[in-house]
Amino acid sequence: MKQLNRPIRKNYPTNFSYNVDLLFYYLKKNRLLFIIIFAIIIVSTIGIFTYSLIVQNNAKKSLILMESVYDNVTLYIDKYSTINNKKELRGNIDPVLEKIIKKYPNTLEYSRAHYYLGLMDYLDGNYESCITHLKKILYKNTHFSVNVYFGLIQSYLSINDFENAEKYAHLMYKKFKKNNFGALACYLLGKIYEIQKDSQKALEYYHKIEKDYGSSYLAMDQKIKNNILLYEIESKMLPNIE
Repeated sequence: MKQLNRPIRKNYPTNFSYNVDLLFYYLKKNRLLFIIIFAIIIVSTIGIFTYSLIVQNNAKKSLILMESVYDNVTLYIDKYSTINNKKELRGNIDPVLEKIIKKYPNTLEYSRAHYYLGLMDYLDGNYESCITHLKKILYKNTHFSVNVYFGLIQSYLSINDFENAEKYAHLMYKKFKKNNFGALACYLLGKIYEIQKDSQKALEYYHKIEKDYGSSYLAMDQKIKNNILLYEIESKMLPNIE
């Protein structure tokens, strides 16, 4: 087999300098390969730069759209009970949020659009639609992730779907158990079991709030304390079945 000639230098100060010299030697021998590699590098660099510009441009456009309806969204949510023209207001809000969802799926505003639509649907009593919107952003890492779980669980409770309410409350607990939002998940689980008349499980999660999240506001909530006391009394009154 024919050997390729090595670079002609008597002494190389380091292996690195030899390898560099060897690389350029082979590139000279294979100019076409060199051109292809260089072209790939250039095209990749241009592609990355172009994609970065597209991402920035989409983020800017989606934010402009969101800002155009943000005041109406907050008005709808914060003043819901006093608004008379709900249908008209949503007629102005929904097309903009739906446009963000359709045109800018890889932006933060995409998640916010689904969240706001879900929240407004919840207020309107459209729980199934709320669930659809919130499930689309459930696993997005946003600063309102807790609210997404909370809204989803409350929506399932509103349609008496206790199985899914329990499922997502457990997922919420698993995700947030290391911070005080875990107390909220425990409260929701306690509430779910309370509604289903399972006092033992309800008591278990209400106790978790006191035990694991003593510094949270829920640990000091008098209603929860009363529930715990009531369930403890009830459990002592139950007959001892052996």
